[in-house]
Amino acid sequence: LGVLCEANTILNPDVLILLALGILALTISGLGGLAGGYILYFASGKKYNPVIGIAGVSCLPTTAKVAQKCVAEVTPDAVDRIGLSLAAQFEHEPLRAFEDDPVERLGAILNIANSEMRDSLLAGLAEEDKAFGQRLKKAIFTFVHIPARVGPVDVPKLIRDVDPETMLIALAFAVKSGDEALHGTAEFILTNISKRMAEGLREEIAEKASIKAKDGETAMNAVIASIGNLQAAGELTLIVEDEEEDED
Repeated sequence: LGVLCEANTILNPDVLILLALGILALTISGLGGLAGGYILYFASGKKYNPVIGIAGVSCLPTTAKVAQKCVAEVTPDAVDRIGLSLAAQFEHEPLRAFEDDPVERLGAILNIANSEMRDSLLAGLAEEDKAFGQRLKKAIFTFVHIPARVGPVDVPKLIRDVDPETMLIALAFAVKSGDEALHGTAEFILTNISKRMAEGLREEIAEKASIKAKDGETAMNAVIASIGNLQAAGELTLIVEDEEEDED
């Protein structure tokens, strides 16, 4: 019908509204006809093709012809299978690729990353997405978080689980790094084990040669991994930190 009208008629806002309403009416009509067709399809014992409903309610004869042509070579069984497949997709939500949310997954990755990379990423996120950066910072658990997250009674379990040489390297690096937070973590571990064992470790730390940053980071990450394993096995429970609102 548009070819019979002038441009100013078609572009008239009132006419455009009527056209939009007409398209909406045809869409509702088609969907209603399809629903009615499916009701007839199942009520009749699958003797009728449900698409016949579209042709039955259509106000345009051409629609009936298109519907007839589309289904001429489609059997009712094929339509039934399509309908069942669509119903199954609506009923079952696809499985998530990951069970944990993005913050937890990224936090787990950064837990074993070197401190330079971790600090650089957190600084960048603080500028790009402050809220996400704050959530990620809370999800990260590194060597310096041990005093706040691991109970004193669980430290001996950690000592027994970690390879002695790995623990010695981690403690020696923390003590000799010049970082107060790392040194504080080492002291926390040493003060919560037997006095005899602590004295022996202190002597070995004093005798230990300078440790490369890479080796120290690797050893500390191994300690963190051990804490995760103990927690997963139910042998250790991490202390939950109180969430504090960050103030600008």
